[in-house]
Amino acid sequence: MHALALPMVFVLSLAPTGTSARFQFDAEGSFTHVSAIDGPVAHGRTVGGGVQLGLTLFGRRVVDDDSPVTLQPFLQRVSSFRLVGGGGGSQYAEPNGAVSDSSYGGSVTASARIHVHRNFVLDASFGVGRRLSITGELHGGLARFASDRSFEEWVGGEVGVLFWTRRLVGLGLHYAPAWQHSLNRAIGIDGVPLNPVTQFVTHFLSFTVSSRLWPRRDMHGLHG
Repeated sequence: MHALALPMVFVLSLAPTGTSARFQFDAEGSFTHVSAIDGPVAHGRTVGGGVQLGLTLFGRRVVDDDSPVTLQPFLQRVSSFRLVGGGGGSQYAEPNGAVSDSSYGGSVTASARIHVHRNFVLDASFGVGRRLSITGELHGGLARFASDRSFEEWVGGEVGVLFWTRRLVGLGLHYAPAWQHSLNRAIGIDGVPLNPVTQFVTHFLSFTVSSRLWPRRDMHGLHG
C-alpha cells in the first residue's frame, strides 16, 4: 500500500513586536492519495481532500508578545468567539469498476470562551454537519448491481467550566450532547429498495486535570 498525505496549514499572524489584534484568521487544507497494491495487482485507489476556514474574534485586543501565539489569549485572559466551517470528500475505486465508494460532507461550528474571572473560564460550542456517502458494487454482472446511498446529519454542542489555580493546574468539567440522524437509501442485489432510518442521541461527560508546564507564567502577574 502506498499513501501520500499533504496537509497544508496557513495562519495569518504578526511577528512578536508588541502589536495587537482583535481577530485571527486561519485556513487548513489537505490532500490524500492511497493506493492498495498486492504484488503486481492494484486493488484500489482512494483520493480525497478538504478545506477548513476559521475566524476568531477576541473580546479585547491581544498583544503579540514573546509567548507562543496559541497561548497568548489564555495568558492574557481574553475572551473569544470562534467560527469554523469546512468540507471535503474522498473517492475509492477499483480498476475493474466492481466497487466504488464516494463520500462528501461539511460542517460549521461556533464556539465561545469567556473569562468570567482571573482563574475561571466558561466554554460553549454548537455545531451542525452533513455527509453523503454513495457505494456501488457489482455481483456477477450489471443485473446484480447493489447500490447504497446514505445521508448523515448531526447536531451537537458542548458546555463546560475550567478553573485554573495559582500553580497553573487546571480542573475542567464538560458536557457534550449530540444528535445524529441517518437515512440509508439502499437497493439490494435483488432490486428491492431498502430505506432504514436510524437516529440516536449521545451524552458525553468529562472531567480533566491539566497543567501548563511551560511557560511557567504567574496568572496574577503582568497581564491583569
